[in-house]
Amino acid sequence: MNTQTKTLSVRVKDRHAALLRQMAFETNQVFNLANEITSKAYHNASE
Repeated sequence: MNTQTKTLSVRVKDRHAALLRQMAFETNQVFNLANEITSKAYHNASE
């Protein structure tokens, strides 16, 4: 499996930090759920 990671570095004003942190958390939750569903589907298909 080939995995690529891109990192973006930006400066953020302090007043936006809390909102961006919350949005990042929610995005991570969605990716985790998608990975879990994909993993379960893959294992069920191979049985």
